[in-house]
Amino acid sequence: FAAWQRDLPGRWSFDATGEISLKGSTEDREISDQYVVIPRVAYRISSQTRVRVYGALRARRYDDDPGRNAFNRYVGVEFAERASPDRRWEADVRYEVNGTESPRQHYGRWTFGTGYSFLLSDSDRVDVEMRFRMQRYPFRLVDVDDTDVQRRDHRWIPKVTWTRPLKSGFDLRAGYTF
Repeated sequence: FAAWQRDLPGRWSFDATGEISLKGSTEDREISDQYVVIPRVAYRISSQTRVRVYGALRARRYDDDPGRNAFNRYVGVEFAERASPDRRWEADVRYEVNGTESPRQHYGRWTFGTGYSFLLSDSDRVDVEMRFRMQRYPFRLVDVDDTDVQRRDHRWIPKVTWTRPLKSGFDLRAGYTF
């Protein structure tokens, strides 16, 4: 993992991250090699409010199924507001295209999300998130009432995380994602 950040003139800033994961697990619990680059540009509307636009390029490689090897591209917008030092609200939207070697795994996906973070005590923090994903497979058909239609998946993803700082730079986290 590598990150680079730079403040730009006025209320603008830029950062970029890169990550390499060898034999890591994807969000669907599949083993793959993954290479990601994410540049982001942010604008501070006020000291409490920020809007960030980003794009990403991701390559995935599967040893056991080369047809699923993919080159993903996605763009997104994030909005964050810090209501007070101990409360934060975020919302985001992202569009992604999963371009695989095999047409069967190719898809386009929209993700909409929101999250709220607050202090539970002087040090314990709770993060509550909800995501909604709509995914379309242009080359996959499913049978609905004796008619072939394009496959579409919809998924709600709730998540809650509790964080307790231990020592400088270390946190204990417990979370649940449905």
